[in-house]
Amino acid sequence: MSSWLGKTGELKSKIISFDIREPIKEECEALRIGAQEYVYDIIRQRVFNNEPLKLEYTIMPVVVIPGITTDVLEKSIYSYIKTDLQLEIGKANRIFRADQSDAYDIKYLDCQENDPIFEVD
Repeated sequence: MSSWLGKTGELKSKIISFDIREPIKEECEALRIGAQEYVYDIIRQRVFNNEPLKLEYTIMPVVVIPGITTDVLEKSIYSYIKTDLQLEIGKANRIFRADQSDAYDIKYLDCQENDPIFEVD
């Protein structure tokens, strides 16, 4: 998304939270990692031309993507993975759904309570 948006305006990332922690059972299964392997737990707000665009909730295994820092998060995680780590990014299955806004959406996306939002998993 940022490649075509970058040609029409300014896309920025604002870090809402960034933690390294042990994964929960569902994350171990989804990421195919052990319970003792740490994950990054990241929430970023993406802002386009000073307007809130979306919230990104990301869980990534540290062992696969080492070295994530706040500097990386303020720029492009994908660029870091492809350029710095020289890793290929594979395909992913996505699930699309509508939901109601929650407290984070209201705070960071200027939504109102019960506004519909579009989610991608």
